Amino acid sequence: MSLQLFILRVTLWYLIVDACTVRGLKASLPDLQRRGATLYSLFPFWPNQLPSSPAHPNPIRANPPAHRKATKEEKNRKSKSPCLRHRTADLSRIAPHRIRLAQSHAADRPPLPDPSIATRSLSPPPTAACASSSAAMDLLPPATEPPAGGGGGGGGAPAPGRRLRRGVGFRSLKMVSVSMDEPLPAEPVGVAYGRLANGLAYYVRSNPKPRMRAALSLAVKVGSVVEEEDERGVAHIVEHLAFSATSRYTNHDIVKFLESIGAEFGACQNALTSSDETIYELLVPVDKPGLLSQAISVLAEFSSEVRVSAEDLEKERGAVLEEYRGGRNATGRMQDSHWALLFEGSKYAERLPIGTEKVIRTVPHETVRHFYHKWYHLSNMAVFAVGDFPDTQAVVEMIKEHFGQKAPPSCPPPVIPDFPVPSHVEPRFSCFVESEAAGSAVVVSCKMPADRIKTVTDYRDSLAESMFHCALNQRLFKISRRNDPPYFSCSSAADALVRPVKAYIMTSSCRERGTVEALESMLLEVARVRLHGFSEREISIARALMMSDIESAYLERDQMQSTTLRDEFLQHFLHEDPVVGIEYEAQLQKTLLPHISSAEVVKFAANFSTISSCVIKVVEPHAHASLEDLKAVVLKVNTLEQDNAIPPWDEEQIPEEIVSQSPEPGY
Repeated sequence: MSLQLFILRVTLWYLIVDACTVRGLKASLPDLQRRGATLYSLFPFWPNQLPSSPAHPNPIRANPPAHRKATKEEKNRKSKSPCLRHRTADLSRIAPHRIRLAQSHAADRPPLPDPSIATRSLSPPPTAACASSSAAMDLLPPATEPPAGGGGGGGGAPAPGRRLRRGVGFRSLKMVSVSMDEPLPAEPVGVAYGRLANGLAYYVRSNPKPRMRAALSLAVKVGSVVEEEDERGVAHIVEHLAFSATSRYTNHDIVKFLESIGAEFGACQNALTSSDETIYELLVPVDKPGLLSQAISVLAEFSSEVRVSAEDLEKERGAVLEEYRGGRNATGRMQDSHWALLFEGSKYAERLPIGTEKVIRTVPHETVRHFYHKWYHLSNMAVFAVGDFPDTQAVVEMIKEHFGQKAPPSCPPPVIPDFPVPSHVEPRFSCFVESEAAGSAVVVSCKMPADRIKTVTDYRDSLAESMFHCALNQRLFKISRRNDPPYFSCSSAADALVRPVKAYIMTSSCRERGTVEALESMLLEVARVRLHGFSEREISIARALMMSDIESAYLERDQMQSTTLRDEFLQHFLHEDPVVGIEYEAQLQKTLLPHISSAEVVKFAANFSTISSCVIKVVEPHAHASLEDLKAVVLKVNTLEQDNAIPPWDEEQIPEEIVSQSPEPGY
């Protein structure tokens, strides 16, 4: 490298570090990574590994491949920031619970889940108390008033009395005065929402990002878990057949039409099947008259007009079988085995969305048709339209035109049964030895019943839960930066696995022969939190990080992508997650976060216990750890906790003043 290039490289690096330091070093690291990626594209000699941070323990590539399509989990993580579900975990190392029609490039996926927090700035936590009712703005609709944008399906904007001025900054937002028992709106705010006479729900919202594009979806509250033994994989087959032939389209004409208007297969037209739902997604241009109406008509075809004949099924068997074989690699085998262990004793363990090879090869078209007509009932569906269109009411009328004419079946809608997942006190263990594995890893999952956010109290509890994972991740990151650490990176998060169950998931990557040490360190740290809790400084940092996160979401609300909003409404339909609007949620967090105590945060550590339906998974390229080793580690940590022999967290001493004695003034 020439001297000039070396000087340029060092100069650019320090300019970025210096500029970011003004905002705080911890806030700068994600920005540093993004800016480094830009500079790498300009200067090939730029380093391709950038510093990691608590938010990104795994260093990211400075030049990610442009062709990579985001996975569903990544899209969910993006969509949760302004929504009432704060963080989710990447389940790529846990279970294949989502099967896409067009799979993304598995080789481009990061080797470990992203952590559950977003590190931005470390500004001091707010100290103001809740404002009095005379000085506060209550944005919740009265009990007798329908939420804005609900019911009749018009408008899609909050009522004038609850709409904030666009120029109001986050620091100028007033806190709200609400009762902890106040229910959150059951209907989504800021969207034209309603139900047709035939039972179909619809969500319509105008959004200018991206320009002249609309994100559409059709969601069905049915997945692979309702399949009978001779139907294993049929829900996924129906998803394939939908793009193949309907009453109006044949020979993949739907795919050809969408591609002709610029909606590329895979990126702009796709579908996914999970254990509990099936979702069809379109991202279509709306720059020409009639395109949006035609795209909505395609979703209407999916809802009730899919053609299931013997000829159509035979054409799709090959594609489904190829997808089945593609998932039989090392990652697929580990995911399938771990999924079965997680849900042992439940029907979820036996109903992977991809199904079985025998059923895919031999299932008759009558069985597929029966499944489709039984479960694809309009009362179990919702259509979503979020995009750059000026009149939401006109889009509502399009939905009524294409879906309203569909009469509901004469039979009543099928009752979607509940499939309980039994709890267990003794932990379950699995050691996977795969020569194709990229490295060694440890995954600790603790299952619990899924909760629903219905009131302000529920929302406050969800904030405290997020603070727990945030504070724990700060510790795990500090441990990973010690000399000779037990793992390279480690992170904790909460995520909904299936409809009735969520889990706390802690994942680490470690050196070969280091899985036992990594597991002991992970369990020991959670036990330390249960015994001694978090310090006030740790809670203050977690509070400041979350406050910064919601501030960023609020300030960037006008830049929200249509796909993000669509996914937020999907969560409302599928899981009843409240949608209250980013303006109100920012005020709510600003009001509640300063008053969440350390005791409220620490109580969530009890859910992260080896006696709370815990499943421990170890992945190694070569066999080093045994089940007896894992059991011995669990017993050792439990004994230390019972004997109160775990010392408190050794908080690093940070001086109040960098310079304790003022220097003598110069002359």
